[in-house]
Amino acid sequence: PLVKRGNTDALSALTKLAIDADDQYWLVLSGKLGSSAALYYSAMRSQNSTEIRAWLKASAELGHKQSQFEYALLQISKDEKRRWMQKSAEAGYEPAIISMAKFIFESEDNSQALIWLKKAAEFDATSAFKLANLFWKKGNTEKAKTYFDKAAEQDFGLAKTALRVIKQHKIEPLRSLLSVPVQGPN
Repeated sequence: PLVKRGNTDALSALTKLAIDADDQYWLVLSGKLGSSAALYYSAMRSQNSTEIRAWLKASAELGHKQSQFEYALLQISKDEKRRWMQKSAEAGYEPAIISMAKFIFESEDNSQALIWLKKAAEFDATSAFKLANLFWKKGNTEKAKTYFDKAAEQDFGLAKTALRVIKQHKIEPLRSLLSVPVQGPN
């Protein structure tokens, strides 16, 4: 009765009981009463692709960030995939943030990629490394070093190598090689 009257604590408790008991009846009921977690759990345990899609969509529409991510992965349309992935990323779901950074980095202009890569770099070494490379290519070596450091702190080998090379070698512009005297056939 409390759930039917809109008590969110009661809905959360009912959902927790349904998930803990792995009881399909109560999961479906909780989902019908607006529990995005129950819908997500039902989708993840189902073997029926039609049910999975329907439950994920319903849960995603209720704002469940993991459902939005999973539902995005099921989309055929690039626009729909991006829309749901972005909703999940904006809600703070880390796999979605990483996916948005990778998607935009590989398909669009770097100004948008920077936004998502900066978010993802906080917890994803690959994103930090990509961001470091972008800054390096733009000539912003200090920001590049900062993100190489972030990636290295997360035990990313290529970032450690890049930092070692930066530390061992003096950074000079390419035109400085023009002033080097010719030393034979080499």
